[in-house]
Amino acid sequence: MSYPLRLAIPMTVFLISVTSSALETDQYMAWGEHLNDSSHALESYLEKQTNSVLQRVNQGRNWKSRDCWSIALEISKTEKSTLSFIDHIEDWAFDRGEVDTFPSYKFERNSTTETSVYREAFFRRFLPLGKTMEVYDVRFGTDKLSHFITVGGEYLKRYLETLRTGGTKNQAILAGVNYGIYTENNFFGYTSSGVFSYADLESNFQGMNYLRSFCEGKDPLLQQTLRGWELSRRINLEPYINPYWDESFYPSHMLANLFSKVKPYLMTHCPNLDTWWIRRQKNRYTEKVQELPEHLGMKQVNLLITQGILIDPSRTQSLEAICPKQ
Repeated sequence: MSYPLRLAIPMTVFLISVTSSALETDQYMAWGEHLNDSSHALESYLEKQTNSVLQRVNQGRNWKSRDCWSIALEISKTEKSTLSFIDHIEDWAFDRGEVDTFPSYKFERNSTTETSVYREAFFRRFLPLGKTMEVYDVRFGTDKLSHFITVGGEYLKRYLETLRTGGTKNQAILAGVNYGIYTENNFFGYTSSGVFSYADLESNFQGMNYLRSFCEGKDPLLQQTLRGWELSRRINLEPYINPYWDESFYPSHMLANLFSKVKPYLMTHCPNLDTWWIRRQKNRYTEKVQELPEHLGMKQVNLLITQGILIDPSRTQSLEAICPKQ
């Protein structure tokens, strides 16, 4: 069967987008639902995957001459799926039952989520929704795991390339950040789902920092011993997880056509804003972010919002903005 070129090109662009995209997650669905903390499960998974990469590296003839950064990039690349739009780490959290999620892991991958704010979104015809999980008292979508480890690796590539060509550390960090903004404006965001996720940018940035910790600082996570490359200590994700991963706290911006479909269902959550559970979570999140320094990635995003290049969804699309004032 042949298709007119004017139809084939948009479909090709869409397929390229979804095959390089993580899932969208409706975190409002999980409001008030109990979730066990999955910190240990996630850290254990990352340790297992990292040790698998290190074993492969140490079995190679040139392990003594391997550069630490090449191993850090390999750790990131290992999680990238070449056959699916869902990376290995996201698939693990989605389906394996080792992580407590809402909906639960037994929930059918392709079921229509009738209670989701995205129930009428066009991407629901092609993509399942992600699920919400909790790590170190922060809730986020399983899609953020792909952003953390694989897109974080793309940030790291640009960070290292900039340093190699004589750039400063700040310029190197911004090279990664600007790449992330580009992807949300295109194939990870507006093009594939109609959603520009600021929480994606935060998890990307923290993923880069996590991967940098393998080779930078006074006590890097990777060390070379007489036995080969090893982890110097247990993996601890707490420094990288923060409330800006939660899209119900740090809202995304949606294209107008998508938001017109989402808004009526989003507004059904307005009565929840005054519940004890939501007030407690918001207060806990606010305390957490007040302790966080404004990092370079956040500064760049806020600068672009001030300049009108990016849109601040908190003013027009957040739940607080659209709910009737009491």
